[in-house]
Amino acid sequence: MDPDFPGSHYCLGRVYLEKSMYEEALKEIQKEKDIRRITVQGLSIFDLDIGIAYARMGRKDEAREILKRAESTWGRYYGKALLCFSLGENDKGFEYLDKESEEPANSIPALKIDPGIDGVRSDPRIDALLRKVNLE
Repeated sequence: MDPDFPGSHYCLGRVYLEKSMYEEALKEIQKEKDIRRITVQGLSIFDLDIGIAYARMGRKDEAREILKRAESTWGRYYGKALLCFSLGENDKGFEYLDKESEEPANSIPALKIDPGIDGVRSDPRIDALLRKVNLE
């Protein structure tokens, strides 16, 4: 009903991302970014998702540039981990998940359901993280 309702374009973008509809995902995530205009030092909280789309499209240099900017800007370890996994940088992704697990309000419970983790779900480090936070 409201085409600018906060969150709607982001959710749709994530669905498109998991359906490998990357151009559509980029369009929707960019709309959300434009609506919300939440930035820290010029980096939007939605840029990590844009980076994931770029990585999955094979635009790895652009994805790495977003990750590099995010590393020097703010925490959001879970999002950085997902971007690392999309880039095939799994060890670095697990380092970020470990940092995320140390945060008081962390996103680790999403490990059980987040499709962004599917590529590394069989890695024993996932189970170890879930045990660490009592979610096995």
